[in-house]
Amino acid sequence: MAQYRLALEAGENRPMALFNMGNCLYLMKQVGRALASYQNAVEIAPAFVRPYLNIGGIYFSLDEIGLAISNYRRALELDPGNLAAIKIQGESHLKLGERAEALAYFEKGRRSDPADLDCYQNAAEMGENEVAVAGMLNIGKRLFKRGDVEGAKAVFARIKGAFPGDLQVTQALSDPGS
Repeated sequence: MAQYRLALEAGENRPMALFNMGNCLYLMKQVGRALASYQNAVEIAPAFVRPYLNIGGIYFSLDEIGLAISNYRRALELDPGNLAAIKIQGESHLKLGERAEALAYFEKGRRSDPADLDCYQNAAEMGENEVAVAGMLNIGKRLFKRGDVEGAKAVFARIKGAFPGDLQVTQALSDPGS
């Protein structure tokens, strides 16, 4: 933490130093001070995306979902393809019971990175099982065909945990090459 204070005093890449100090403060469970540090970083550099994600994360953890969403929205305005912001925006809407908005973000996440398992799992948890199972199975099969057997097994195990007793999953686990 001392190195970040020195960087702040010297004015060296001040927004990044504030961001890093916020990270240190957060790890030390000083959430209020971390939040202030992230907010100072975006005051100085309003186009700096990462602090918006952390500000949103703090508000999410404090159950201030509206404030979390506005910070994730700002991050997405600056970086529309930011998968972390897309996913957490979906989770925020889901926490508010806004299923249609949440599903739209999870779908955007799947389109942004078809190999991201979280987007499929989030959709599955919302009852979109067919899409989720098919997508996750395709990821597992691609890994298997590339020779990443352990990666494929991990994906299939995750699917099996999410969809116990699903016939498609059982078949894929018995013959991953199909």
